[in-house]
Amino acid sequence: MKNLLLCLFILCILSCSSNSKNKLDVLLETVDIPDQEFKFSSDTVQTLVGEKGTIITIDPKDLQFENREEVKGEITLLLKELTTKEELLRANAQTISDDKWLISGGAYNIRLYVEEKELQLKKDAFIEVEFPKIMDDDMQLFYGDSKGNGNMNWNKTATRFKDKKYQTIFFQDSSFIMFNNILKIDEPAYVTLKKKLNRRSVKELQEAYPRVDSLSIKMDTIYAYEYCIYRFLDETYELDIKDLDSIKKEWEGIKKRNKRIDEVYQKINLFKLGWVNVDKFYPETIEKVLIRLDIDREKIPEVFVIDQENNTILNWFQNKNEQYVMEFPKGGKFKIIAFDIKDENVLAVKKTIKTNQSKRISLLLKRIKENQLESYFKED
Repeated sequence: MKNLLLCLFILCILSCSSNSKNKLDVLLETVDIPDQEFKFSSDTVQTLVGEKGTIITIDPKDLQFENREEVKGEITLLLKELTTKEELLRANAQTISDDKWLISGGAYNIRLYVEEKELQLKKDAFIEVEFPKIMDDDMQLFYGDSKGNGNMNWNKTATRFKDKKYQTIFFQDSSFIMFNNILKIDEPAYVTLKKKLNRRSVKELQEAYPRVDSLSIKMDTIYAYEYCIYRFLDETYELDIKDLDSIKKEWEGIKKRNKRIDEVYQKINLFKLGWVNVDKFYPETIEKVLIRLDIDREKIPEVFVIDQENNTILNWFQNKNEQYVMEFPKGGKFKIIAFDIKDENVLAVKKTIKTNQSKRISLLLKRIKENQLESYFKED
């Protein structure tokens, strides 16, 4: 039923839009990542948590309408969290800043409304946000600008993200396997050491306790687990490895119950609503090669480039000579995806390339069925 409704919706789009570019824009909106919606009163400070771990704290007193009128009534927050290449691609949130490539540590869109009227922050006001940490690199805050044409450009700020420090509780579970024929001891004994540590980041904890098996973050506290097996054996006793099976299975169960959840960065202040990104610049020292794209059509409205090794998504546009030419890092692996619409038909192609040397590549677009559109956005 879901696929049938999607197909009917796409057919409606193809028949109602006025030209191929508009039709394609509207069509690609059908695969966008949906917003998460939160509602809260304008009377109290509110802390909200997104599905991927974004923590947002808002004081409604810091908000106003465009005409500077005070905010009253129920507030709606719309949140979009993009942390994977597929999500960035679906949202057309290309990772570029003034023609410089970026590697994304997550892109987010935060908007606020009252009865469909968009809100803005008052002068010098801000909201507090803790973004999920999905990369260990040094990352900066960027604000997004769609330039009015739907294609994203990210503007760098001076804000750098810092690791959040948590209250930490360390558990060491030990199994003493005491085998002794004379004393008839052949069962394990369990001892758990619980130790409360000072506040530290996940990285600092892992450096201090490199043998930690698993950790989880709950209620602003890290719970770290380390498992040890000690064997005290009688000299005449030959230990069968099967004797440890039950203990190993039990510990695997403990680790599964305590999987690490998403870590967040230290809280920052956002002075603008809308698109924000946790980013770093692509290394500029990498040797480049020139890739020319030959397409079997006069004009392709949408061509995307996806870096297979990094969270980098780009729109590929024609240059002033109406040619598709782009510099790529040498030795990389990229996926090229293109879409077009002709005579009410959807055309698409997806091709993987290796950038070992400068070269020309060809794309041959083929007609696809409406229910195949989703597959072009899935990560292989």
